[in-house]
Amino acid sequence: MSNARRWYIYLVGAISLQAVIWAIIALLRNLIIFGINRSAVAFQVAVLIIGLPVFLIHWLWGQRLADKEKAERGNTLRRLYLYGMMAAMLGPFMTNLYDLIRRLFKGINPLQSHAYRQLSAGNAIIYHVIAIIVLGLLWF
Repeated sequence: MSNARRWYIYLVGAISLQAVIWAIIALLRNLIIFGINRSAVAFQVAVLIIGLPVFLIHWLWGQRLADKEKAERGNTLRRLYLYGMMAAMLGPFMTNLYDLIRRLFKGINPLQSHAYRQLSAGNAIIYHVIAIIVLGLLWF
């Protein structure tokens, strides 16, 4: 497989997967904590409807090309994609875990948005647990 095609597949796959992950997290947060805000829910559902097929098409295309060529399975860019996506999920996972622990011990981060600071302790815990669960499941 050519390098341009490889970069295209992995770049589009990474961007669309991140869009889908954060749309899922935002959708769950909106439905569970903030109530149904029609415009926010509609946007997140639209991102899921568009982003998930885009990711699946590119991921399956990359898998099919990797099955054809044995050298592709051990390609450095393929490993970079995998480890990059794991790091892109681990960073927010650790941040949400840190903020969850901080919130449990009554600490408030002055850098967080005003809307977040207005959440009750229970809603703040749910806010972080949603992201931790989604990111943790996808990381594994």
